[in-house]
Amino acid sequence: MNHRRQPLARTIAAVACLNLGLAGLFSPVAQAGVNETFPKVVITKTEDGQAPFDATAGPGNDISAKNNEVRAGQLTKYELGFNNPDSGGAVPENRNNVTFTADALPLGLVWDKLPGSCSGLGSDIIGDGVSAPSVLVCNMGTWLTGSSWLVTANVRALPIAIDNTAFTVSGKITAQNVPNVGTSTSPEVRVRTQPRIDLVKNAPIFFGSKNVGGVDGFVYGYGMGVKYRPGSEVVKLPLTWTDDYAPVHPSAKFLGCAIAGANEPVSGLNVWAVSQPLGKLGVAGAWATDARNNKDRAVQDSGTITCTQGVGQNVSVSVTGMNTNPDFYPKEDFVSPGTALTPGDNWIGSYVMTIWVPASAFTAANSYNFIAENHLNDFAPVGGVSGNANYGDVTLEPGRNKTNEDLASQTAFTGTQNWWKSVMYRPEPGSFDKYDYTFADGISAATFVGDTTTGITWSTLVGSSYRSGDGVLAIGNKYTALNEL
Repeated sequence: MNHRRQPLARTIAAVACLNLGLAGLFSPVAQAGVNETFPKVVITKTEDGQAPFDATAGPGNDISAKNNEVRAGQLTKYELGFNNPDSGGAVPENRNNVTFTADALPLGLVWDKLPGSCSGLGSDIIGDGVSAPSVLVCNMGTWLTGSSWLVTANVRALPIAIDNTAFTVSGKITAQNVPNVGTSTSPEVRVRTQPRIDLVKNAPIFFGSKNVGGVDGFVYGYGMGVKYRPGSEVVKLPLTWTDDYAPVHPSAKFLGCAIAGANEPVSGLNVWAVSQPLGKLGVAGAWATDARNNKDRAVQDSGTITCTQGVGQNVSVSVTGMNTNPDFYPKEDFVSPGTALTPGDNWIGSYVMTIWVPASAFTAANSYNFIAENHLNDFAPVGGVSGNANYGDVTLEPGRNKTNEDLASQTAFTGTQNWWKSVMYRPEPGSFDKYDYTFADGISAATFVGDTTTGITWSTLVGSSYRSGDGVLAIGNKYTALNEL
């Protein structure tokens, strides 16, 4: 009897062992000797802020990429290091839905984008950092025990952040049936902000001939824009300034204004500007289906620009409805794809104002060209969070488009005045050649050495040979040349 039962006992024992082996092989939770919790995530800050940096620390400033301070509008970069512990068994095992969940960031900060490694179910950036805190959820899928990996993730400081806002990055990692409540925390970083808003005025572009009140003349469009410098606080709306075009010509007339790329309603012209982005992503009209109408070459939303003719030749300008805390900033000139905008210039508004000049302004006495001086006055924005004046003191920053603020260069200005000077040329009917000549800030026409490619020099430029285009000489821009357009 006992001999009959012994094989059955062996069989039961063997089946039991087989079942245990299969359970260990397929269970998402490791068995004997398995650490059922993950160790803390190793969070390493690799960079806080991007060049160019400032000489001194303070509101809106950052002196290096590793000083635990970051300017509004810039990134703090992190590496998230994970270690999936060995199961203790002979065969590596899968752990499913390995997920890092970050703790909520303070308002004014947002995870910049979802890392590519975060492709599993539920991966997301929750909260916009404005009305709700930003949280990163990163499901990295299935990983074998005994493996380790790094994920790169960036935090962007928004212009709505209050100066000296402190933040850290912390969070926990879990997997299916493998809980972990432990957290890891990065070093503290502080956001530095200050109102740093520039008003840009670009050289005029010839848009065609127009008869106004029975008088023949020409339409020119002046590019205008609003941009943040690194570290800028969000601007308070409405944003206003005055455009004085009296120095252009005593008989010059204001026509209208519009966001760049839209139709200016008075002249009926579609207006755009060089060295500027489009005024709105997806702007309707001539550029609506243009491949260049994308995030690299358009601001998110310039809002509505209203221009009202005032006393004499003054125009009151007001901007409302602008997205002052955009999700992205354009990187390239719309007209010349691939031509980068000035690094650190975060455009939030792009506009064009049209001016009519009578044909009688161009005479043989002035060699069919004249120097026009256009003034921008009363540009005095304030921070939308602090209410502080622009650049801490508006008298030191009258809205000029300068890469580096220089007190010595401000002595030529009074109050909030911003002046631009350009040479206008009368285009000859039927001509398709166009030459644009512009100069860097502070360089006079007398120092122009010419274009070695075309042989154009200052003397020939103002003479009769090259008046067939709408060539422009303007302080505030770089030299460019185009032909056969």
